[in-house]
Amino acid sequence: MKTTDYSKIAAKYDDNKIRHYIETDKNILHILELNNFERITVLDLACGTGNYLAQQIPEYDQYEIKWLGIDKSPDMLGVARQKQLNAELIIGDACDIPLENESVDYVKIRFAFHHFSDKKKALREIFRVLKKGGMVSIYNLSHDYMHYSWVYKYYPQVEQIDSERFPKSMEIIQWLEDLHFETQGNIHTIIKKFHYADILDDARHRDMSQLNLISDEEYEAGLNKIIEDGKTNEYMLADISFMDFSGKKC
Repeated sequence: MKTTDYSKIAAKYDDNKIRHYIETDKNILHILELNNFERITVLDLACGTGNYLAQQIPEYDQYEIKWLGIDKSPDMLGVARQKQLNAELIIGDACDIPLENESVDYVKIRFAFHHFSDKKKALREIFRVLKKGGMVSIYNLSHDYMHYSWVYKYYPQVEQIDSERFPKSMEIIQWLEDLHFETQGNIHTIIKKFHYADILDDARHRDMSQLNLISDEEYEAGLNKIIEDGKTNEYMLADISFMDFSGKKC
């Protein structure tokens, strides 16, 4: 499986405004309720530049929460540390989480599961560090439900790469079930107008992990095709699909 070198994009990762549009995570309130609003520990696994933590910490500042962020990229964590978050930020791999058994109440994995080198092992590690009654939430793109992505249209090499990086949705649910998580999940697909000005801006920025896994020649060829199509079209219809899966440790 090809892996993204985040040292190349860490400095510009937060320039993409969409990465800051993060809703309040209602699962945290649910975990607080289950624990009678006593102190809980929340782990953002593969936290990157800390955008999820930056959104959630002020939303829940009235509660006793220990916030943790783990990421294997020193460069991404370096950006997160500049935000002076009220969180402990740790360098570590999801397949070997540097935490004690049953020490976490809630694990969030946001747009990162496909990066894990051994996804089954990562889930076993999550099960290990979760307390009984704790929850894991996996929010990610759902590759097997995306059939008309603009990325795949202009960079067909990426679709093959993603088929190797992204497990099928049913596989993830089965892996959670095999670990005796109490699971639930939904998949939401959006079909909308993607304006060529926005497509071109996203492509030129080249901060999506997929576009860093192809050659410069393949990247430039796709970029030139976007430019050409944008001359005669204002937008294209494309889809994007998201999975929202969770597992409760019983």
